[in-house]
Amino acid sequence: MRQEQELHAIRNQLGLLFGLNFTENQDSSLIKNLQNAATELGLSSDLSAIKSWLSKKSFTPEESNTLAKHLTIGETYFFREKAALKLFSEKIIPDLINKSFKEGKPIKIWSAGCSSGEEPYSLAILLKEANLNQKNLNISILATDLNVNALNKASKGIYSAWSFRETSAEIKAKYFTQQNKHYLINKEIRDMVDFRQLNLATADFPSAENQTDQIDVIFCRNVLMYFWPETAKTIAAKFYQALNPYGWLITSQVELIDEYFSVFCRENYANGIFYQKKEKPVALSVNNIVQSALDAKPNRLAKPAKKQADRKVELKRKSLDSSASLSTTQKIKPKSDSRPSPEQLYKSASYAACIESCQEQLKMQHDNKQLRLLLVKSLANTGQLNQAAEEAEKLMKADAINPEFLNIFANILMELEEWEKAKIYLTKSLYINPDLLATHFNIGYVYQKLGKAKQAEKHFQNLLKDLETMEDDAVVSEMDNMTAGRLKELTLMMAGL
Repeated sequence: MRQEQELHAIRNQLGLLFGLNFTENQDSSLIKNLQNAATELGLSSDLSAIKSWLSKKSFTPEESNTLAKHLTIGETYFFREKAALKLFSEKIIPDLINKSFKEGKPIKIWSAGCSSGEEPYSLAILLKEANLNQKNLNISILATDLNVNALNKASKGIYSAWSFRETSAEIKAKYFTQQNKHYLINKEIRDMVDFRQLNLATADFPSAENQTDQIDVIFCRNVLMYFWPETAKTIAAKFYQALNPYGWLITSQVELIDEYFSVFCRENYANGIFYQKKEKPVALSVNNIVQSALDAKPNRLAKPAKKQADRKVELKRKSLDSSASLSTTQKIKPKSDSRPSPEQLYKSASYAACIESCQEQLKMQHDNKQLRLLLVKSLANTGQLNQAAEEAEKLMKADAINPEFLNIFANILMELEEWEKAKIYLTKSLYINPDLLATHFNIGYVYQKLGKAKQAEKHFQNLLKDLETMEDDAVVSEMDNMTAGRLKELTLMMAGL
């Protein structure tokens, strides 16, 4: 009991110091890392002594840096997450070039939580490959991290072969020089990046003083998931302020947490979802909400009498825009006039018009499942979830064994927080088609929300067994083309493994 109380106090204090959120299932590694930090500083490694040490009002730079080193050990590599880099190289860079020419302003990029430097150097290489230096453009890349040791490694630019597992031999030969078993990044790339220590949880930004203002692109991947929810929300809001109009925030695909980024507009590119700051933010599409933010296990750091916001992680569930053909649905009869069809209206995101068109045609074609499916999705996309649920029930009365209908209805019910009802339809879907990975994940999540940890773990473990048979880069089609490796990472996180 005493150790639990001490760990509770330690976790809360680390939250205050660094904004980091450590859950109970991380206690063993947390104790080990704190003991290593204390030993390195010549302090007692006894847990009570560590608690007293962390409770003091101020820390020396050495103490802070040593704690950060042991608590924020990140693993990364060059050219990580292809969808994000595809967006950056194919869309963002050309747009920034045009903007810079027209307005004569510098291009500013920020890698927030840069760890040992692979991310900002990857961005620098992509910019170099675009020949921006020949266009006389003013480009700056700011790279920040809490961990001074990681920043020191990044500044040196020396990496082992493990950092190049997603790097082509051509790029490796062009921008790195081999030194025994390690590789030194070329000076021209190293000089493009400015490394600085910055604590996102406590730093004053945006600020011209630390170069965090008027940013065009912020990369902050696999960082916010480690913060307390309220801290992450604050950081996301400050990112929005730091960005120029139409600037981009690039997060990891497991950090698509709408509660944090509600002021941003969601943009889809290369099977990924990213956030953009627009002058007039549009309402968040419920088509994306239905794929939506998942609540991980309740935060046990909070006092029992108080309710803490759950940490949110987004799973890209089976998309309502699935391109899979439905053998049981009829094609929509062509209209005799030149008005766009419901399918055309839906594809152009004209959801209100699509609803009207579907309702009109359903008066004559009330058994047309494809029309009703479009109506369900359009109602969901305009936030009319109760009406969408009513129409989805009609779909299942017409075809009660269609897994797609069952999953769409279950997703809507999950958004309505009707967990018991969602469980019923997910169970039916799983019985009809036990091979759908999305259904395994969703039903595990629903059991978590119902407080049935054993049932949730069973489904997560079954999902992990299936994923073990797949290559990490294999695409899981029913998960909106999420990779098996990313789904495995997210499942482990949700299961607390």
